[in-house]
Formats: sequence, structure tokens, C-alpha cells
Amino acid sequence: MPTKTTKKVTNKKVVDKKEEVKAVKPVEEKKEEAKPAEEKKAPAKKVAAEKKTPAKKEAKPVEKKKATAKKATAEKKAPAKKEEAKPAEKKKVTAKKATAEKKTPAKKEEAKPAEEKKAPVERKTPAKKAAAKPATTKKASTKKATTKKTTTKKVTKEEQYAKLSLDTCLDLAKAMSMDVTRDSIIQQLILNPDVKSVSENLVNKYQLTGKFNFEEDGYDEGLVEVLVSKVFETADIKPQKPEDLQADVTHALNYKFTDVVADGEEYKDQFDTMRKVLMIAQHKDIHDSKKLDEEIGIDVEKFVEEFMDLAYSVLKTWKYEDVDYYEHFIYAVLSQLEDLHNTYRNRIMMDVADLYILHGDYGLGDADYGYILRENQIKDYIYYRYASIYEGVDKDKAKQIANQALQFVDDLLSEEIHNLRFWGVEGEDYQVGDDGLFYRTKEQRAKAAETDYKASHACSYSYFPQYDGTCDDGLNATKPSGQAKEFFDGLNDDVKKAFQAYGVETYVEMLGTNEAPGPWYPMWSFSNNFTTDTEGGMAWTKIGEVKHEQLPQVVMAKDFDSAWKTYMDAYNACNPDAFLSELQAELDKRMKDAAKYE
Repeated sequence: MPTKTTKKVTNKKVVDKKEEVKAVKPVEEKKEEAKPAEEKKAPAKKVAAEKKTPAKKEAKPVEKKKATAKKATAEKKAPAKKEEAKPAEKKKVTAKKATAEKKTPAKKEEAKPAEEKKAPVERKTPAKKAAAKPATTKKASTKKATTKKTTTKKVTKEEQYAKLSLDTCLDLAKAMSMDVTRDSIIQQLILNPDVKSVSENLVNKYQLTGKFNFEEDGYDEGLVEVLVSKVFETADIKPQKPEDLQADVTHALNYKFTDVVADGEEYKDQFDTMRKVLMIAQHKDIHDSKKLDEEIGIDVEKFVEEFMDLAYSVLKTWKYEDVDYYEHFIYAVLSQLEDLHNTYRNRIMMDVADLYILHGDYGLGDADYGYILRENQIKDYIYYRYASIYEGVDKDKAKQIANQALQFVDDLLSEEIHNLRFWGVEGEDYQVGDDGLFYRTKEQRAKAAETDYKASHACSYSYFPQYDGTCDDGLNATKPSGQAKEFFDGLNDDVKKAFQAYGVETYVEMLGTNEAPGPWYPMWSFSNNFTTDTEGGMAWTKIGEVKHEQLPQVVMAKDFDSAWKTYMDAYNACNPDAFLSELQAELDKRMKDAAKYE
């Protein structure tokens, strides 16, 4: 009879007490059958009076109240005979009467059930002998139990493992401190469909060799292959071929957005493809997209960007839970590929924040945008996106965000904030002399030159509004680099020596000052925009190449005149007149425009 499986926790290890670990002793089951036989006290001669019923069949009816082996003869005896059997409990029947009907030994009949059990038949005394001396059913039952004990076969470890369910195998794997799931094993099998190889990798990963003993613990490292085999048998595992993955990515990169339904199906396909890409990166322990490109032959960064674009479009109309699921998944991808995380972390955070806002989770969306604005110097585009996403949700909120952006820009240009951005905190980053001039100590100047310190204590980002010149006090420069004394004190000793020799403290003093020659000045602002699309632009490019090649030779030449001639010949070959002609046309235009305002 099948037995239920029970589990016992001993030293934090699961022990399977019955047929999954150790065999149950059948003798104990038979003891229960013997009890009703004592209550009955039916003589064995009555058993012999029935139709050749073997000892095995005598024991079964004992379980029922007032039931005897007479049921076995019901098929061939008349109902009247059945009625006669009832009073047999009160009236004793002699052995002679019992044996008179048929004297066939029970041994022949007992051989049949013994074959069914596949157990060796014990020597049995014919029923004739049993009839001579009354034998109780209890004794017969005990004899039967002895017969069954010899039929017990020891179950091997492999057989016991084979009986385990997949869930039980997973539970036992956890008891072995293995952090595995059915899905995680499937992922490994997709990459490597060899059950034995995957099993060995897991055994090595969790260092299971010799760690557990089957006889003591109920499991050992051999369970791992059984577990992997059961997963392989129950899952539709198709090995991932590089060419198939490449084809899927190529399709994704060429996909054009069509409608909600089609885009949704495409998103599911791309999600599955991206999951495979992530699995490969995790399995190979690759953390750089370029290395992954080489491994699987696809442009990973382009695919990630395409996938994020599609997800942002599709998830606007899907459920909130889908957004949450996507957020965790895409961060898993970007966390695995660290270079992509650095590139796309702001973009993905804003994408997710937008989606949360569109699904009504304003608190989480606002919190994400607040974090991005605090942590990034480029705030103009962030404010723009933040206000734009609310434009179709809450116009008043959108206006409020836009005003915050304008206020932020306005604050950047206040003198207090401007000094804080470039000079720092008074007494900590700079000092103020008795004459009211700002200056830095040697230690403060060295600290300000450190990259990490500048990142955490200054805000000199060039795209933010700022101005040069003198503060409202008329004494100090708006930036340390514009403070004459601070500039000079910050120079190295060699440069200081050169300045002192010329009697100056700045480079401007060495060049002198002069008024702007005219409203056309400076022309370099125009020449920097030349391209090779025009004749003058082509000439300007060639002139630049000649200067870089020839002028150093002129400076180093022993024969200056000869080197200078060589340079001028090369210069004139560049067609400088074409360049000067276009430059002159721009100069004339500027003069004409300036005249309008005189």
C-alpha cells in the first residue's frame, strides 16, 4: 500500500522519512490486522470447511466485523449454505466435519498468491494438519505477515530519486543551499542543452561535491542531475543559435511603428529577445556592450535603444503593472552592461517617470524627476520634459514646472549664487581681505584644483548662464581666474619669474590694450565657420595645413630667409585670394549693418 511522504527537519536539513528516503517495515502494518482476529476467535476448522481458501484470503475479511473466510466461497455455494455459516460462531464444529468436505492441502492454493508477490514460498502444513488441532485466525495472520516480510526489496537511491516530483527536487535543492528556480535552470539549458554539463556546473558553483550524504541527509550532489533532467523533460527548450538571435535583432532594428496592436506584439517579441541577450551576458559574465557585440555578433547598444523607444511608446497604453515590470527588467539590463548604464541612466529614469505620471502615479514620477534635477548639471532639457509630460495631464502643474525652470535660471545669475558657484563658501573656499578683495590660501587653491572637490563644491558648467567681469562691489572679479592677484598667485614659479621680468602680472598686460578697430571686429568669428563646400573654405583649410607643417620649420631653420621663402611659396599655392575675397564680403556686410544703427 502507498505511504504518505512526511518531512522532518533535523539540523536544518530536510529528511524524507518514508518511501522517498527509507523503506517502511511491512510487519508493522500486519500487526493491525491481527487485532480483529483475537476478537473473533474463529477455529481454523471453519476455514477448512470453506472452498479451498488460501491463508492470504483468510486475513482480508478479518478487517470487517463478524466476517469470516466464508465470503470467499460465496461464488460457488448456495445462499442456504451462507445462512448456515452465521451460527457457526456459537456452535463448535469438529475437525472431522471440517475435513470431510474436501481434504485438499492449502499449500497448493497458497502457492498462487506467493507467485504474485514474487517471494519465495515458505513450507506450509496442509489444512488437514491444521484441522486436527484448532488454530486461531491470529496465528494464520501472523504467518502471513512473516511471508510478506521476506518480499521487501531495498529501494536504490536512483529509484527513490526517480519518484521525487520536480517541486520536491527544488525544495531539496534549497535545503542544499542552492539558489535555483525552474526558470533559472531553463535559461542555462537554453544556452547549453547538455543536462550533464549544466548539472556539473551547478555542483561546482555551489561546491556540493562530498558535502552531503544520502544515507544521513536523504540527498547528495546526485540530486542535481535529477533536478536538471526533470526541468529539461518538462520544458520546451530550444537551444539558442547565434544566427537566430542575430535575425531577431535585425528584425527589431528594422521595425517601423505601425499601430497599438502590432507594436504590442512586437514589444513582446523584443522583450523575449532582450531577455536572451541579458542571459548570455550574465552567463558569460560580460559587463561591456562592445564585448557582448563580439560574443553574439549584434549591435547591442542600438538594440537596447530601439527596445527602449518601443517600450516607451507601447507602455503608455498598457497597465501600471507592466510599467513596473519593465522598469525592473531594463535596469537589470543596464546594470549588467555598465557602459550602457552610464549612457542611458538619465534617459531611462525620465522614460519611467513619464510612464508613471501617465498612469496616475504622480508621487513616484515627481520623485524621479526631483532626483534627476538634483543629480545633473544639465537641467534645461530635464525641466522641458518634466513640464511637457504634464501638459496633457495637468496644465497648471506644467506651468508650475516651467516657472520653476525659469526661476532656476534667474537664480543662477544672481550675484550671491554666481559667487557661490565660482568662488565657493566664504571662509571655507576663499577669504576676504581687509581691503574687501577675495583671495585663496595656498591650501584652498590646491583643494579647488582637485577634480572631485570641484564636482562637489562648484558649479562652473559652461552651458549654465554666467558672466565675466567685475562684481557689483566694483572690486572683485566674478570668477577667481579674473582676479588679478589670485591669477598671479596661482601661477607656477617659472611663469611668475617671466612675468616679473616684464613687470606685469597678467598675460593681457604683456600684450597691451587697444580699441576695437571697427564694428566688423573680430573676423575670426566668421572664419571659424568656413567649410570645404566653398572655394574660399577649401583655401582656408589648405592654409591651415601649410601653417602647421611649414612654420615650425621656419622657426627652427638655420637659414631663415630660405625657410621663409619655402613657406610663402606653399602658402600662395593654397589660393589665399579666394579665402580673402569671402572674408572681405562678410566684412563689408558687417559694416553695412552697423551703419543702420549710427
